[in-house]
Amino acid sequence: MEKKLFLKISLLISFMLTAGGLLLTLFNYLFFNYPFLNQTTVGLIVSFLMVLLIFFSSHHRDKD
Repeated sequence: MEKKLFLKISLLISFMLTAGGLLLTLFNYLFFNYPFLNQTTVGLIVSFLMVLLIFFSSHHRDKD
């Protein structure tokens, strides 16, 4: 039970940090004319996709 709670909390934190980073990058792109697709944005998108993959694979495993 503690392992599932730890996984959910860590996934929530990583999701919030990744989404916040993407929003900050979008904000900089819209208001300060920074390039949107740079190395940081690609890293954040890859991190976001990894978090979603881990979340859905653990969610699918719990249903079995």
